[in-house]
Amino acid sequence: MASYKISIKEVLVREIDVEANTIAEALQKVEQDYYEEQIILDSDDYLETIIEAVEG
Repeated sequence: MASYKISIKEVLVREIDVEANTIAEALQKVEQDYYEEQIILDSDDYLETIIEAVEG
């Protein structure tokens, strides 16, 4: 019997409204909040599951 590697990915998505002067500033604000755990994605943000074979 052969052995295969299978990848399971769960995609979480949240859209956030941000007030900023530029798109770069808005991205920086959200990234900072995310890494400081002010934004935590959870099951309410679930979008899809992808199951696929891993090549190699």
